[in-house]
Amino acid sequence: MTTHYETFSVDLAAKNAFDEQLAQCTMKAVCNGHYVRTSVFIKWLQSKVPYRQHGEQVETSQANRLLYAAYRKNIGNGVLPISVDALSNDKDQSLLVFSILFEIGLGHIIHGLMRLDKVDRHLPIPLYVLQETFRELHLADWEKSAARFNDKQWKFCPPQFELGKARDLRGNHVLPICRRKPINEQKGGTAKLLQIEVLEEFVGPNLRGAVKNSRYEEKDGLGPRYQFALKVFHEGSRYENEKNAFYAL
Repeated sequence: MTTHYETFSVDLAAKNAFDEQLAQCTMKAVCNGHYVRTSVFIKWLQSKVPYRQHGEQVETSQANRLLYAAYRKNIGNGVLPISVDALSNDKDQSLLVFSILFEIGLGHIIHGLMRLDKVDRHLPIPLYVLQETFRELHLADWEKSAARFNDKQWKFCPPQFELGKARDLRGNHVLPICRRKPINEQKGGTAKLLQIEVLEEFVGPNLRGAVKNSRYEEKDGLGPRYQFALKVFHEGSRYENEKNAFYAL
C-alpha cells in the first residue's frame, strides 16, 4: 500500500517545549551563522518529563513525548510506527534527523527516513539525496520539503575541531567559534592571525589532550572552552605550503 504523507499540526505544548529548548541550545557563530549544541540538545531529548498517555500519567522522555505529538493524527490505535528506543539506538541514532523533521512539521515521517537509512551519522545529507528520499516516500511537495530540510540541517552539523583531522567544509557549514579577536593587525600580509574560543563539546579528545592547559571557563554558564590561534590564509596555495612545512617539523 502506498502511503502519502502530509504536513499537519502537532501538540502545541510539546512543540513549544521543543522550540524553547532548541532556541536555548542554538548559538550564533562569529560568522553570523547559527549552530546547535547538539550534545546538550540530545540530553534534553533523553530527559524525563511527566506525560499523560492512554489516560494515565506516566514519566517518559522528551523525545517520546515529541514522537506522540508528531504522530497524533496517525495513531488512532495509539501504537507508533517507530519507538523512541529505535531513535536512540547508538548505531542508527536519529534524534537529530527527527528534530529537523519536527521543526519543519514532518516529524511523522521519521520511520520512513530511518527505513531508508537516513540517520544522524549521515548528516548533512546532500540535497539531491533528500529529494530522492522524499519523493520515494510520496511526500506532498517533496521538492519544497527537501529544500526546507536542507536549510535546517546545517545548524545541527557543526564540525568538530580535532588534532590531525583535515576536512573540506561546504559553504553551508557553520564553524562553532563563539568568539574571536585579531592577534595581528597588519595589513597587506598573506594571512590573518586570530584568537578564537571554542566550547569543549566541539573539541575532539585528542586535541583536548594536546591543549589541556588552555581549558578554562567563563561565568556565562556555557561550560568549559578552549582558546586557539587561527591562521586564515588569503590564498589556498600558501596554506598548503605552510601545512606541509608544519608536518615536516
